Amino acid sequence: MDGLNAIPAADSRIVYSDYQNLVRNGLRIGFTRLPADEKKYHLDSPGARMRFRTNSSRLSVDLLYRERVNPQRMQNGVGVYRIDGKSGEKWTFERSRRDGCKNEPVTVRLPADGQWHDYELILPYGDIVEIHALHASPDADFEEPEARPSEKMVFFGDSIVHGFSASRIDRTFPFLTGELLDCEVVNLGIAGIGLNPGAAKILGGMKMDRLVVSIGANDWREGMLPGKFRTNLEKFIHDFRMFQKETPVIFLTPAWISPKFKAPAARHPLDEFREAIRTAVAESGDPFLRAIDGERLMDHDPALYEADHLHPRDAGIEQMAERLAEQLI
Repeated sequence: MDGLNAIPAADSRIVYSDYQNLVRNGLRIGFTRLPADEKKYHLDSPGARMRFRTNSSRLSVDLLYRERVNPQRMQNGVGVYRIDGKSGEKWTFERSRRDGCKNEPVTVRLPADGQWHDYELILPYGDIVEIHALHASPDADFEEPEARPSEKMVFFGDSIVHGFSASRIDRTFPFLTGELLDCEVVNLGIAGIGLNPGAAKILGGMKMDRLVVSIGANDWREGMLPGKFRTNLEKFIHDFRMFQKETPVIFLTPAWISPKFKAPAARHPLDEFREAIRTAVAESGDPFLRAIDGERLMDHDPALYEADHLHPRDAGIEQMAERLAEQLI
């Protein structure tokens, strides 16, 4: 490409972080998360990072935005790049059409001046992206990029954890919290899920320093009984502790939801699900469990929400991250 050297994504000069499962497709790199779900959200890789350090005078990265297997899904394929830890309003990449659904090659052209810099590409939350190659000047040298923080925090939950409706990946709830606490973050949010105890064993097998669980609104919305929700929660805790005895686990009770949001299948007030979390944690006798009141993480202001009265806008997400980080310091 224009006299540049092509470096495959699997080359050792490129490192990856903030992911759960890395998938090698020949010399290409992709990611997956958790077991397969019917909407294929597990093929997104929100916040996964491609990282390298070079003195190249020219740089570009070839990506493949994969075919969307669920065209009705939330479609946000906006990724961002950083140079020396800094980003800009226009330092982004995405499909040519946000509602596009087919395979589409995307080339990200990075600012470069021949001086040493650390580069990061941060993959989006609402699209499936495979990394193909880095193109650099023929005389470019490479060094190990600055290491990610030593603490790893895993977020597990539903759509607000996943990213909906943040305008781009670096404005999502887990990403912002990780930046404030200086942690590597693995985002295991899957839009639409409830508390499936089976996920505990998968989470238990992951290396982490802290687990944040934000879930329950979908269980309520879909008509689950609070007693069943608590049973699932207790099994989730039990099964996770079979693998990790002392890892701190923070449960966030469901955030405030505007009364304008209608959940016709719900059979009990959402407060009963919040109380189930608080009670299960309090009665567990586990000193490494903690419940945080999710209703207090964001002002009860409809202006902070999208038109669906359920998902917070960027300003609300930022408020949530700041308030949670204050409690986790």
